[in-house]
Amino acid sequence: MRELIDLLENPDIGELIEWSRDNCVQGMGESVFDWKGRPFNCFGCLGARPEEGNAPTCMCCSVMIMDAALVCQRGLKDLDAVLQELKRFREEHALAHASAINFWLEGSPSTPVTSMTETRYVPEEYATSMPVRLGNYLGERDEVKTWLAGCLLKTLKSNQRWHERTELIDGFPEITSWLRSIAR
Repeated sequence: MRELIDLLENPDIGELIEWSRDNCVQGMGESVFDWKGRPFNCFGCLGARPEEGNAPTCMCCSVMIMDAALVCQRGLKDLDAVLQELKRFREEHALAHASAINFWLEGSPSTPVTSMTETRYVPEEYATSMPVRLGNYLGERDEVKTWLAGCLLKTLKSNQRWHERTELIDGFPEITSWLRSIAR
């Protein structure tokens, strides 16, 4: 994980793709490149060639390539297990970001998501620093920032609802308490 964080501090798409491919081969073997579902199909995107320093030219993005590498690091061989880990990765990060946004909107001190639930993909240090970083990025509160942050919080809460399935965020109503406060 530290290697990925170091890589992301000075992002280079070619290095990210190369690191991701290497991690997938080490963790799961070459067969991972045969999987057609996202995010693994992103390795086959036209232009996703680290030696050329190119980003994918298909609908994939660097985040999907990174998702694949993080899942590969767990060394799972079963596609269903891999997809469950990827789901958990995304849901933990959505929960952590929603928590930071919610606390900024409420203007109250933040409780790191790692103290609310056991996380596998959100380190304590990251969860603790996220609300501070968010506050620094957003700066002083105004109507536009409040509206935009509220829209993002709503998106994080409801993003997968059209799939009609429960997500990790559903078990933590306090993470989106600001949305309920404005609905009254």
